[in-house]
Amino acid sequence: MNQWKKYRLEGYQRSGQIKLLRKIEEELVEDGDYACYQKIKDTYLTTDWSPIYRNLLQRFV
Repeated sequence: MNQWKKYRLEGYQRSGQIKLLRKIEEELVEDGDYACYQKIKDTYLTTDWSPIYRNLLQRFV
């Protein structure tokens, strides 16, 4: 993870900016930081996760 994204991630977490937090975490997963996968999942309700999960999978195919 580059330092800039790390700072942004921390700022979004502290300020409760969930949409921006999700965006950065998705970028990090796409960059190979799979530890962020669970963090993204934890920001969604179980009922909302399925379409998000499919979208993430499509990005890797």
